[in-house]
Parts: sequence; structure tokens; C-alpha cells
Amino acid sequence: MAGFCWSLAVCRSVHPGRCHAAVLFFCSHLRDNTVRHRTGNVCPRRPAVPETDPDRSVAPGILPILLKISNLSDTASGFPGEANIGGATYLIPHVVVMAGTTQDLFLNPRAFFDAKKAEGDSLKVPALIVLAIGIVSAISAYVLALPFLQYLPSEIAGLGPVLAAFGGIFALVMVLVVWVLFAGVFYGISALLGGEGSFKQTLAFVGYGYAPQLVGTAIYVVFVWLFMANLVLPPASAISDPTIFADLMKDPYIQIGGIINLLFVLWSANIWIFGVKSARNLSLKNAAIAVGIPVALYVLYTLFSLL
Repeated sequence: MAGFCWSLAVCRSVHPGRCHAAVLFFCSHLRDNTVRHRTGNVCPRRPAVPETDPDRSVAPGILPILLKISNLSDTASGFPGEANIGGATYLIPHVVVMAGTTQDLFLNPRAFFDAKKAEGDSLKVPALIVLAIGIVSAISAYVLALPFLQYLPSEIAGLGPVLAAFGGIFALVMVLVVWVLFAGVFYGISALLGGEGSFKQTLAFVGYGYAPQLVGTAIYVVFVWLFMANLVLPPASAISDPTIFADLMKDPYIQIGGIINLLFVLWSANIWIFGVKSARNLSLKNAAIAVGIPVALYVLYTLFSLL
């Protein structure tokens, strides 16, 4: 065929077993194309559309058509649907669009969680995301503790590496605990706002929202490494001053890394709003309230600790 025609099908789940597809045909050289009747015969080009035709509401050569396709399979191929236009039947090639992709999580969380809600309440992927953050945090805590082991009393100096390892494990556990706490607080506040939905799904969607913090935590570790590279430890005689370690934690590298990490927490908060909205069947406004209050308190507390 001298001309060409291609279609883009975007499918969004509405309820189990059905979906809507908005199919936009872009045709050029329409006069060279042929159409197929239901009889299977090939006929010449479609007659020119009169200027009074209401379908001609867009630029020539562009035909927007809204179709409803039932039981569209993600693995289907070929020609799952037809569109009758002016007595001619266009066969519509299937274009699969994956819903709930990683890109959607970051850029279109509403679509991501709408797709995930239909899949169930699996905690596997969210738990892996949070666990990865916890492992990075644990390594950071362990490395950060090593230079200070020299200040341990001689009686327990040999336990220094073990104590540092316990510090890392504590950091890992705290990341998991904070995940559950955030989900619990979101769940509780949303219940006061009329939310309905399982805690497990809320926990899963909050776990997905941690994804940006993978990047934030990695950046924070870089600043911790810069802090360690430029660290000048005070003499052992000064350790009795309780403000020594607090002052060390206010190092510019620690502060900058912490603030950058907070920016990624705010990104997570944006994702959490849509996750709570979907998991708890809330309006966007109420979901923003359920997420915004605890996150704002967390950010203020962290800023106070850093500065």
C-alpha cells in the first residue's frame, strides 16, 4: 500500500475483565488506502467526507475513534477489534501498553496504583524496595561508626566491630519499622476521613512510594563518605564533652546530604498521596491530608536534627 496508517491504543483498566481503549488513527495519503468490508471484499478508497459531516471535527487525515473493547488480553496480538466508519470496517491492530510500569510509578503514580490495585495486595516488590534502602542505610551506619570505636573503654574495645555491626542492623530494622509506622499513620488518618481498604494494600503502596528514596539514600551515602574523608576526630580527653558528637553530626556534608535526602522524601510523599488515595478509596484532597500531616512533621523534625 502506497500510503500508511498506524494506530496507538492506550488501555486503562476500569473493572475486572473489561477495559476502554482510546484509538487514534493517523492516516496519510488516505486516497491510496483501501478498506475492508465485513464481507471480506476489498473496495476502493472511502468517499470524501462532506464538509457538513460532524465527524470532520479535526484536521484532515486524523480520525479520532473511541472504542470499547472487552476482555483485552495483554498477550493478545493480531486484530482484536473492528471499527465501522462510513460503511467500511477498519481492522484495528492490537498495540499492547504495559500498565503499572516503573516509569508510571515516578511520573504517573495515579495510573500505576490503579493498575496495581487490580493485581492484588502483594508485598514482595514493596518489601524489596524498602529492604534495599535499609541495607544501604545499614552499611552507611556501620562505616560511620568505625572511626569512633577508638573511644571505647579498653574493657570492651575488642567488641568494637560487633557494636558497629549492631548499629548497622539497628539502622536496617528502623527503616522497616518506619515503613510500617508511616503506613499505619496514613491508614489511621485516612480512616478518620472515611477511607476504606485493607492495611496490607496500604502498606504495599507505601512501600512502592519509597522508590525515590533509593536514589536519595545513595546520594546521602556519598556525602557520608565525603564527611569521613575529611573527618578530624577530637582527642580522647574531649570525649567527655556531650556536645562533641552532636557537633560532628552538624558537619556541612552531613547537612547537605540530609537535606537532599529530604527532597526525595517529599517526592515519595507525592507518590504516597496517590497510593493512599487508591488503597483507601479517598478523594485526592483527603489523601493529601492523610499523607501531608505526618510527612510534614517528619520533615520538620529531620531539619531540626540536621540544623
